[in-house]
Formats: sequence, C-alpha cells, structure tokens
Amino acid sequence: MEYPGFVSGEQLIPHLGRLRDELTVGKLPEERKPTSLPLHLELLPYSLGAACLAVSELIYSQYLVVQSVLGHAARDATIHFLSPEDRDRMAFRVDAFLDAARRAQNGITHYFARAYGLSLPDSLDKVIARVSGSNSPLPPHLSRLITSYWLESGKRLKDYRDVAQHHGLVASEGRAFFRSTGEPAIFLILPNNPDIKNPQKFKYEKPAVHALPYCWKAFFELMRFVYRATEPLLEQGPGNPVRLIAVRTPVRIDNDEPEGATLVSTADFRRELPVVLRSLDEETNKDQCDGEKTPNTGPQADA
Repeated sequence: MEYPGFVSGEQLIPHLGRLRDELTVGKLPEERKPTSLPLHLELLPYSLGAACLAVSELIYSQYLVVQSVLGHAARDATIHFLSPEDRDRMAFRVDAFLDAARRAQNGITHYFARAYGLSLPDSLDKVIARVSGSNSPLPPHLSRLITSYWLESGKRLKDYRDVAQHHGLVASEGRAFFRSTGEPAIFLILPNNPDIKNPQKFKYEKPAVHALPYCWKAFFELMRFVYRATEPLLEQGPGNPVRLIAVRTPVRIDNDEPEGATLVSTADFRRELPVVLRSLDEETNKDQCDGEKTPNTGPQADA
C-alpha cells in the first residue's frame, strides 16, 4: 500500500472554488472587482481536505501496524495488544480527523452568512439553535438540511471531538489479531456515549464503534452535507469568475531577497530531538546542583 496522496477540499467539491469567488465580489457588474479573500471562507475547503487526508493516513497507519505486529505472527487465535507507539500511530490520525472535520463544520457557517447577508454564529452547533425553530433566518430547505445532518451525524462528530480535545483519549486501546478466516483485523474503538464527556462513564458495548469505519462514514456524511448545502448557493447561470488570490504579505520587503525558510529533512528533525533532550537534562542537573549549593536562609525548625 502506498502512502496516501493529498486531495484538497476544492478538488473534493469543485464548486466550492467558484462559490468562494462569487461570495467575495460584488453582486452588481460595476461592483465585481477583486478584493482580498476573506480568511474565514478558506476554512471550509482547507479543513475538508485535512479531514480527507486524516482518514487516508488512518487507513495507511492501520496497514503499517498490521505489517509490524502480525507480519510474522502465526495465524491463530492470539490477540496482540498494541504498544503505545503502535496505538498512537493510528490514534493520532483519529484525533486529526475529528479536529479537521469539526473545523469544516464551523467553516460552512461563513458561507451561509455571506450568501444571505446574515450575522450568524461561527459554530455550527450554535447555528442549529437558530435554525431549528419556526423563525429560522435561513431558507426552509437549508434549515432542514442542516438540522438533519446535525441530528444524524454532525452532533456525534462534535461530541467525539470534544472528548478528544477536553476529556481524554478518544481511542485509547488497540489490538491486532487474525479472524477465523485468516484475515487480519484491528481493534481500535471509540466510546458508544461520547455525549457523556466523562471517561469514567464511557461505555464500550455492542455494536462497537470501530475507529476507522466511524471516521470513514463520518467523513462522507460531512462531504455530502457540504455539497448539498453549498451547491444551491451558487449564482444561476454558467458564470466564469476570476480566481482570486489573496496576497497578505509582500513578496519582497524593501527589494531584499524574497523571504523563505530553508528546506530541512525529517532526519534533521530526528537528529535535533536528542540534542534538545540532552540540553534539558543538563539544565535540570545544573539547577539541582545550584540548589544544593545555595545556603538555607529560611526559618529554622529548632531555633
């Protein structure tokens, strides 16, 4: 299996690029002048692409773990408990998916606000409170779509992300084994009740919520929601807006050489880690020695 390639959010949902341009220029012909692209409209395609990459890397990491743990193991009923390193190889990607997907949820609210000229909260769960009643500021079809997504998938994704962000490891135990058919399998599950947000009360019952199938399904549900919610926002007609590129910093400063960071390798980074650790140890030892040499000038117990 090859390392997964990157797919951007605008490749996943091609009309997002055109929609983003339409929402950043005036509606009348004389007003259609390029402006700096608002940062908040970049969040949705960026986060959607990040969520896609996280799921792809989770698939790849499970493959690596199976190769490492089961590659030379007997195809019997033995259950191999994963080391923290092997578990983290997968769990890091679960966390990355939850974080990116949650950001995409929030990123879509800016499209609704800009398209309909509204002041909306920048969090989808807060938008839900505005659109779920009879006085929704959004069109009925869009309000129904948002509410349906939230109840069927969106809220559960937010709950998992909240657990990972604030309450503990959302995927904390891993195992690898061979099924009776001889096929390799990974055990890495999420709690059944993430809304409780209390690790001591988490339940891991049947049907188990396996990490990869959950992230896979939640990603495609999010992508369908984004597509269906943003496609109707496009202006009618074919249109051919100019791609807008936001330049937030000057390419050159006072005609000096353009700014840029020199490329380094992962080997450079790995070599730096033990250097930093050694310096920390040396600093700690020095502090301890200095503390031992400092005379005790505090109050004496037996004065």
